[in-house]
Parts: sequence; C-alpha cells; structure tokens
Amino acid sequence: MGENALAALRRWEASGATWELRTLDDAGADVDLVSCDGGEVMGRLVSADADFVADVRATAVAPRC
Repeated sequence: MGENALAALRRWEASGATWELRTLDDAGADVDLVSCDGGEVMGRLVSADADFVADVRATAVAPRC
C-alpha cells in the first residue's frame, strides 16, 4: 500500500464509514473497510506498522457506526 494505513483508516472513520477486523496478531492487522449504510466491503487495509496495529487493537472491540 502506498499510503500510511493508519492515516487511511482514520480518514475512513472520519467519513462516517466503519471497518471490520479480519486478523490481528503480533505480525500485523488486516481490516475490511465497510460502508456504514449497507455493510458493503469497499476495500482492505493490511499493515504490520506498529501504530496501525496498536490502534486497531485498541478500537477493535469499540462499537463503530
């Protein structure tokens, strides 16, 4: 991915959309970017970046949308 995954995830959330966790472990995180209005998967972010993993880990259980 050419852009920072955490910045992309934050922009996605700021637009009112949601995401769903696919995988999360010490090697990285994988999330589906989901539309808020219909739950359609619009994209995916996969990253081993420590900040991205920490953010996903901290918010994966928090309700979104």
